Amino acid sequence: MRWFSKRKNKSEPVSSRELELAETVDAPELRDSLGNERAELVLRRADALGSATGAQKLGDLLILLGDDIQGAQSAYQRADARGSAKGALELGVLLEERGDLAAAKEAYRRSDERGSMDGALRLGLLLEQAKETRHAEDAYARADQRGSGEGASNCGVLLYERGDAAGEEACLRRADERGNAMGTFRLGFLLEERGEAAEAEIVYQRAAKRGSWDAHYNLGNLLERRGHRAAAGLAFEQAARDTDPGRATRARQRLAVLNRRERRPVPPPGFDPAQSPMDTVLWVAGDPDDPRVREARETVFRRTMDHIEPDKLPGVAQLFLELGETEKAEMILRHGVEMGNHLSALDLGLMLKARGDISGARFALEIASQAADNECSSKAREALKNISD
Repeated sequence: MRWFSKRKNKSEPVSSRELELAETVDAPELRDSLGNERAELVLRRADALGSATGAQKLGDLLILLGDDIQGAQSAYQRADARGSAKGALELGVLLEERGDLAAAKEAYRRSDERGSMDGALRLGLLLEQAKETRHAEDAYARADQRGSGEGASNCGVLLYERGDAAGEEACLRRADERGNAMGTFRLGFLLEERGEAAEAEIVYQRAAKRGSWDAHYNLGNLLERRGHRAAAGLAFEQAARDTDPGRATRARQRLAVLNRRERRPVPPPGFDPAQSPMDTVLWVAGDPDDPRVREARETVFRRTMDHIEPDKLPGVAQLFLELGETEKAEMILRHGVEMGNHLSALDLGLMLKARGDISGARFALEIASQAADNECSSKAREALKNISD
């Protein structure tokens, strides 16, 4: 517990220079310059002389010192009563922290009326929380007009919700220009949704540098779709370093999926690379919308169905699954079942079970349960038991 504010002689002289400092420098700087005791004495004297700034900064100092929150609130109330926008703002913050949202809202409103950017912003946040969206939009607009990046960003969201796309973009661009990470991210999302991928990538990169986790994550997705998988991996790695466990886990899972897709499986047995060397590369690489890639995969699929040994079919089906070619994978497995391959029956049954085709899954798993391979048959019986349960 501090002792000096009670024992220090309040009538000790304070110089005009010290009173000038009380008006011109903030509480932390005054404390650094004069020390805790003297800074408090000077600010109490300025407050006693009726200074709104002195009362507000006394509140700031008491918050810094940390053991007289009630005294800080009283100082902010005196500053507010004397017309201080900052005093009203800080009073609102204390009231909001204590859960008195109605009183906090009125304090923020007074701060806003006195021209405070942060007062307008905080008023907007409480109004939006109370579902008073049009009033919130007006408050955010005032914060935006006074130079708030967050106010511009939040105003942009509300404009979007009521269909003003042009107003939304203008707000988000101002938020970006002011260095607001969330506003920059939202601008990137807007551009991506509009199909302007190249500019969206640049904007996401800017938001990511400003600390936006969402920007790292969305940038990874966008880069992957544009074929820049190495860069996408770096973006997901950055997102995975987030201190929030849930977000970090989500990014790690996304990175794992990317790494699985990035693997280069060998061509399936029965496919002769000497006959079509380009197909060997194209069937596992590139954009699946590329006609060359589609043709290569069709070639591999046809040769698999026509020439491959039955015991190789489950492995080839898995490769097609990793490429997102679910339909082809299923056809390969069905072909394997027709050829008497029990592992194909097991994989087909598990695939159909996951899809919700219980009758089809049961039929395939019953075939797999007759396998001479104990591991295959036991897995099939366990899956059948789970279906029955």
